[in-house]
Amino acid sequence: MTPTGRLALKLKGPLDEGDGASTTPEQRAERLRRSTESVITLPTLPASIERLLEMVGRPDTSARSLASVISLDQVLTARLLRLANSSYYGFSQKVSTVSLALVMLGFDAAKDIALTTTVMRSFGANKIDPRFDLARFWSHSVAVASASRYLSRVLRIGSPGEAFTAGILHDIGQVVLQAYHPDAFGKVIHKVLEEGAGLLETEMEVLGATHPQVGGWLCRRWNLPEAICASVEHHHAPQENPSGGGMPSVVAMADHFDGVSPEGGWLGGNGQDKLAGILAALTRDGIHVEVDDMESLWKDVRLEIEKSKELQEAFR
Repeated sequence: MTPTGRLALKLKGPLDEGDGASTTPEQRAERLRRSTESVITLPTLPASIERLLEMVGRPDTSARSLASVISLDQVLTARLLRLANSSYYGFSQKVSTVSLALVMLGFDAAKDIALTTTVMRSFGANKIDPRFDLARFWSHSVAVASASRYLSRVLRIGSPGEAFTAGILHDIGQVVLQAYHPDAFGKVIHKVLEEGAGLLETEMEVLGATHPQVGGWLCRRWNLPEAICASVEHHHAPQENPSGGGMPSVVAMADHFDGVSPEGGWLGGNGQDKLAGILAALTRDGIHVEVDDMESLWKDVRLEIEKSKELQEAFR
């Protein structure tokens, strides 16, 4: 029986409607999406975080008014202050208030801390498979976020702030799958780490959905900007993003660069095929980056990834 068939039997849902041979690939994909979402009850954003994100997006929001909201949450406050006082930024004075941290770092920093804190609260209570290296997961996420912000700037693609957020969240589907399907995702981890199987292929075989798909569903449920949602959903194959725009390619390239670094990557998923897809997507979107440009970009991104280690504590 195919993986899709096994999932259909488990769910007794939309996948068992009709004869698969008489439906289009798009219809089958939609059934798969609805069936998987019926198993994964994706959480909504807490009202306080929704309010914070709404305030960050308003041009008339002041640092003082945003600080008053953040200060009600001790964890958000502590993480924002840790970020402001990290050696990554190297401010000469100690940052001791939320208002000053927002002035020094910008409102995007508050958004990133809020989203990562929400993710950890939403899924942190679940038992983590010992093979799921959560510390390495977050290290990789921060590295990709830093690299995405840098690439957004130098390639002049999208918003560096959104690129950083997309980088932080790019693998969030793995945490969702680990939280809601621990046994099945444990099989994925085993096959990838012990047997050398491909990550996306194994996820589809075992779970019937991939972590980029699940991450994209979560971002849209949270009403995040479409550029972020698309980047999360297509960070393994930006050439498959129908809306283009370049941001998924930025996050995919950052993910690729960290994946080929000695201490980077997480559960595989990189290689020349992925790089070729990134370059093809950039060309489609009118952004001309050649294979020969990769070496110089990699040297600069490697410095950003190295510096990102100083940020990791603030995001944990």
